[in-house]
Amino acid sequence: MKRLILMLFPVLLIFLSCKKMDNAVPANYQNNAQTTVVARQTSAVVTTPQTPVINVDTVPPADAVSIKKYNAAGNGVTDDSNALQSAINSENTIVLPKGTYIITKTIAMRAGVKIYGIDGAVIKAGLSMKGTLLTQGFFFQLQNNDNCSFINIEFQSARTFKPSEWGNACIYVQNSKNTNISYNFFNFSLPYATNGVDAVWVTGDQSANTIIKGNILKSVGIEYAEAGASGTIVDGNTIDHAPSDGLSAHGNTDTYCTGNVLTNNVITNPGMMGIEDWGNIDGTIIKGNKVTSCGKDPNQHADGMGISAVGINSYVTNNVITDAIAYYIECGRNNTINANTINDSKGQAVGIIANYVSPDASAARRLSNTHTIANNVITGCETSIYVYGNYITTDITIASNTVTNPVNVGISIDNASAAYNIIVTDNNIFLNTANKVSERAACQTYTDLSQRTSNQIVTFNNNTVTYATTANGGTGHEKGFCIASDNAVLTGNKVYGNNIKAGNQPVSGISGNTDPAKNITLVGNIVTGAVNNLGDFAYKTIANNNF
Repeated sequence: MKRLILMLFPVLLIFLSCKKMDNAVPANYQNNAQTTVVARQTSAVVTTPQTPVINVDTVPPADAVSIKKYNAAGNGVTDDSNALQSAINSENTIVLPKGTYIITKTIAMRAGVKIYGIDGAVIKAGLSMKGTLLTQGFFFQLQNNDNCSFINIEFQSARTFKPSEWGNACIYVQNSKNTNISYNFFNFSLPYATNGVDAVWVTGDQSANTIIKGNILKSVGIEYAEAGASGTIVDGNTIDHAPSDGLSAHGNTDTYCTGNVLTNNVITNPGMMGIEDWGNIDGTIIKGNKVTSCGKDPNQHADGMGISAVGINSYVTNNVITDAIAYYIECGRNNTINANTINDSKGQAVGIIANYVSPDASAARRLSNTHTIANNVITGCETSIYVYGNYITTDITIASNTVTNPVNVGISIDNASAAYNIIVTDNNIFLNTANKVSERAACQTYTDLSQRTSNQIVTFNNNTVTYATTANGGTGHEKGFCIASDNAVLTGNKVYGNNIKAGNQPVSGISGNTDPAKNITLVGNIVTGAVNNLGDFAYKTIANNNF
């Protein structure tokens, strides 16, 4: 991977020859689009917000001042800290010609200063680091400094840092607007750690409209929002071996982080998660990212997730995720999880988990009224789609997903909320391999509440479960729809059992458990090449089925 990153760097420099990249960033970008799901059709239609496009100047303007004016040596030996600080104190646009500029202390930015590297300019933390450069990795600190830029610079360190427990970063942005950090190479060799150093850290409720674009990151990640920071755009970065999370946000104050956008990033081998969007976060767009091999740190691998979007009103769309350990996508309340591709060759992790394990009364006023999981392609997970926890407060729609060869369950509703409405519609589940567990279900519902004490409604509409002949001879029993909660509605579903046997039993197309579920509706379903256990239920309606 080290060789790959070094190969990519010359390619990056080719792109830097362009004057403009993309288009303009709307000021104060806000996520106002609504989500619409059309259930009971052949596909789910999801409208997601438009992602902004970005304008980045990559060539310094003609009036830029060379750091050499301030007697910087750039020879990789001389301490150029004072020269760099003097230039920042005096000039608005600074150019670093080719060379290695040693610093031994944190450089304080001034509002409006732009720094450009050309021809492979390097800023390197020297052997005699002191202060926050040593203890937090701060090469540059922005504090109430708006309109600053760092373009086309390589950052290195001659030795490891001694990071603090929190807030360690090469470029630390606090309560500063319109910061632009683009096309840089953060070239470090840092170990996995929960308190590692990030390339960029954006914090404070006055931080807004930060652009982090086209950077290459080696053994560092990005904290794109903390403590109310909003409007950060993270686009087109390559992140390898981040100490903990590749990209992370922590809504850890009462002020929500809003309107953040993560697009087209490539994240490989993070110590813990690929992307973590956590806490008081509202409306993050996570789109078009590729995440591979999460949880590489043995001390963090239990939380090795692809994307954890447990803020609210997030849009997680068109991402590709492989090789996670815990979950591929964890989502919180009122999120839209749409058109993602998940591939779990080891069958060890949950594909998408809608996590309702704790109440969130503080966020109730900000919530929309739906949670949508639609159009995703999920292959080989332990459980493909899992609704879990005791605090469902809104409707959930699971629509038009394609699920192939789950190890245990395709779509699982396991929740003890006293009341909920979940629609599972137009999904296709394919079982092509023989199972290796005691029981495998394409779709199941379960509750640990006492039967008939809740108002839980799950509707399965127009879903198709198909067993291939190659699924014959599995270890344990195969079940199409296993319903263990009252009030379930099954309409227009199809189970094609293909007369296979597993655990020496035919497929059970529709079945329940030993405590019969009550008030069940069974209308217009088709089951072929399988058997049903219709005595497992007490019915509200049963009609027009083809069994």
